[in-house]
Amino acid sequence: MSGEHVRLTARTRVQKSVTGGTSLFPVMTIVRLVDEVRNVAIMKKVRRQSAELRIPLARRMVWCVTDERILILELLVSRRRVTFLGDLPRERIQWAKLPYVSEGQWRLIRMQLTDGVTAQLLIDGTSAEEFCRLLTPAATSPESTSGD
Repeated sequence: MSGEHVRLTARTRVQKSVTGGTSLFPVMTIVRLVDEVRNVAIMKKVRRQSAELRIPLARRMVWCVTDERILILELLVSRRRVTFLGDLPRERIQWAKLPYVSEGQWRLIRMQLTDGVTAQLLIDGTSAEEFCRLLTPAATSPESTSGD
């Protein structure tokens, strides 16, 4: 779309499930293998659900917030490539907020869509507050952008 300006670029991701603990190397190797198999199955389910909602998702992404939409790109680190997955019109988003107070590298954001769906994903900590500010129009702002 001509005239669109990128307001923010943020790394986002879908969280992996990891079993914690320590043990002998062969045991932990099997545990990590089981984690990976479980994560593949979870990601297939998440992609299917997100396709039904018309929100393309991948494990590692870059979201570019423009004036009219969010461009969603898959970040393929192993191949050093970025692939366009699709977009999400900004008018579909009622608000975005940070439901928990944290200062970590990744922060959880929650978005309420106009069709009543609530979506959550991790966003890099340096972009989280600006992301929520850009996607929450003042008229529909929840009580606060952080904390519940």
